[in-house]
Amino acid sequence: MELARDETVTQAAELRISRVKIATLQTPQFLSDFSLLEIKEATHSFDQSLNIGGESGSVYRGFLRNTGVPIKMLQSNSLEGCSEFQVEVDISSRMRHPNLFTLIGTCLEASTLVYDYLPNCSLKDRLVCKDDTPPLSWQARIRIYIEVFHPYLATFQQPQKHHPR
Repeated sequence: MELARDETVTQAAELRISRVKIATLQTPQFLSDFSLLEIKEATHSFDQSLNIGGESGSVYRGFLRNTGVPIKMLQSNSLEGCSEFQVEVDISSRMRHPNLFTLIGTCLEASTLVYDYLPNCSLKDRLVCKDDTPPLSWQARIRIYIEVFHPYLATFQQPQKHHPR
């Protein structure tokens, strides 16, 4: 009896994961869809010598469609991983700033996100003064914060309801 229950629970979890994966297919239209083969070729089958770090997944240096790109691979073996993928696509596709990576495409099969390459360094690199870059002034930090997050926060504001008097 317990074995049947465990199998049912496992099947239900797999069904939830597949539903989330189907939901991730609803990515913004301006993003490119990359195949697993393209991603593997770009990263030389995820060669560790091309791994350049990453905090919430592995980031690889790649060359895709004649362009150098960072390719972020998220953990996809759980429902949480699928949800994380969708959230990252949703948020990254809305963010625009010269010092932030811009999402240019995804690969659902490999749970990867493909970003444009920043030749001068990322915002994070500037904030931590990587490679002895000069620190950003507080005015510059506040300006960047407003430029980056104001459009994003505006999407969460509730419309004002006006009641007739």
